[in-house]
Amino acid sequence: MYFMSVNKLRDDADRTQVGAAIGAHVQWSKSLIAAGTLAQAGRWGESGGMAIIKARDLAEAEAIQKADPLIASGLAVFELERLYPDVELG
Repeated sequence: MYFMSVNKLRDDADRTQVGAAIGAHVQWSKSLIAAGTLAQAGRWGESGGMAIIKARDLAEAEAIQKADPLIASGLAVFELERLYPDVELG
């Protein structure tokens, strides 16, 4: 299954802390893309991001997203829903 996570920086997030966490967030994203857990990830607007997560169920997708350094540090929050792709390869 696929899940879409839309992530937003908290309004009260310290921008210095956000800047310090971005490197770990990018490395986390790249490692999950390489492992096939994230199908895609990127910026979403001016203060957020998005990720398409491959997971068995919603609970697994939530656990994956909660491990994102920006989420785990409390600097960002996320909204997660199942994605029903209309077009797939294969």
